[in-house]
Amino acid sequence: GDYNGHMKDADAVYKNIIADNPAMLVKRVYWDAYPRVTTATGNSYPEVTELLKNAMKKGALVMNYSGHGAPYTISHEQVLKLTDFKEFNSARIPMWITASCELTPFDMPEENIGETSMLNKNGAAIAFYSATRAVYADENRILNDKYMHYLLGKDKNGRRYTIGDAARLAKTALVDINSNVLDTTSNKLKYVLMGDPALTLKKPTEKVIIDEINGQKTSSGNKPQLKAGSIARIKGHIESAGGRLNDYKGIVSLLLQDSKDTVVCKNNTGDSKTQYTLYERNKTLYEGSDSIRNGIFETTIPIPLDINYSNQSGRLNLYAVNTDKTIEANGFTEDFTVGGSEDIAQKDSIGPAMFVYLNNPDFKDGETVNETPYFYAILSDSDGINTTGTGVGHDLQLVIDHKDTYILNSYYENDFGSYTQGTVTFHLPELEAGKHHLFFRAWDLKNNSSSTILDFNVEVGLRPQLLDVRTSRNPASAQTTFIISYDRPETETQFNIEVYDAFGRLWWTHNETSSTANGYH
Repeated sequence: GDYNGHMKDADAVYKNIIADNPAMLVKRVYWDAYPRVTTATGNSYPEVTELLKNAMKKGALVMNYSGHGAPYTISHEQVLKLTDFKEFNSARIPMWITASCELTPFDMPEENIGETSMLNKNGAAIAFYSATRAVYADENRILNDKYMHYLLGKDKNGRRYTIGDAARLAKTALVDINSNVLDTTSNKLKYVLMGDPALTLKKPTEKVIIDEINGQKTSSGNKPQLKAGSIARIKGHIESAGGRLNDYKGIVSLLLQDSKDTVVCKNNTGDSKTQYTLYERNKTLYEGSDSIRNGIFETTIPIPLDINYSNQSGRLNLYAVNTDKTIEANGFTEDFTVGGSEDIAQKDSIGPAMFVYLNNPDFKDGETVNETPYFYAILSDSDGINTTGTGVGHDLQLVIDHKDTYILNSYYENDFGSYTQGTVTFHLPELEAGKHHLFFRAWDLKNNSSSTILDFNVEVGLRPQLLDVRTSRNPASAQTTFIISYDRPETETQFNIEVYDAFGRLWWTHNETSSTANGYH
């Protein structure tokens, strides 16, 4: 809407972020690039809503929004509503920055998104930077750009700015006569920071360096080609400003993307003479992790058949953390191409092996679950699991009652150090009481599929089931930690613990309510 103005503003901020932070993975989500759904209650973008919720759940560092807003909603189409921020539940909490009108009128007697996010004890935002009143798009873009510059930047001594310092410096920069951009209006004064101003966002301090791809040194100047159906071999190391970190031990996570796609927006509102165009890496070819020893890592990546075949540059992002989680590193390379096909000597026609259940690994077909069960699919295939979303129909697909379809590509996670097996986890939306049917299909990287079905019964209000209870010390003399495994991840659950001695006397009780992402409390 607004003649593509908000997309242009967001793009301007995006380009400066990647120029200053080339190793960071930055994803653009523009409403107009997705189908708009029109009903009697108005317009909506359900795909965008799902993408944003999933980004928050997976652990985005920053969620940055440019567009219209109100205390109860982000955008006219209510892509995210006040209730979403009330209900959001994740241990991986982002910082929210909104170049938008009055999302946080904290001095008014009404609920608003900014305060609600901060008061959600299960996690919606670690901090919220937004406006308290109506503001203007041009000035919003200038402030947003300055704030991101300081938020992700360092001072002259190499120290990261706190989120409070970033807010102060961004505003003062706009009235500095030596600044290249000035804003002498009161617009910036309407922005407030909800959160701890002394907080510094986590950002890697060291570098992940890719040394070789398929045996070819990246310093050679020649770009290796990653062919469909092949196995890419990656070697690299960790280094700091002082040189290689030979004692670094930890985990490296890798994300491989295909070449850029041309994304032509749809001009859904019809108010622009031209359709906005951007170039984005929409296809993730692989996501996994492996170990780092003595500052060195070696890993393999399967290249699916569903690639662009463009022979243009792909992108490999890497993130590393040491064993005690005190030193982070990141890096990237675009010095390779994706295209061509590997000669496959032996044809494979067998799809992935799968073990599928709801809530509990002991689940049996036809059993009873709660109204929002948790879906699990443990998958394995010697060629790897296809989650690219590129080939027509080659998605991880879940269908409930023959009508409600969910694409679960982004919910798949490879097992550590392996590309041949992994797990899909998905929290099903609320279902009505009674009998239901589930169909699930998965594809391997050679485009062979497997599928399975489950029947189950929903009982509203069904009590959670304990799977296991352990203690960190047993017997315990002074203290111990209870580790409880249960079948309701991502669901607020009340835990009541009572400890008795050998004679049946009650020694200790404890009650608390919590929600966890993995079913362990």
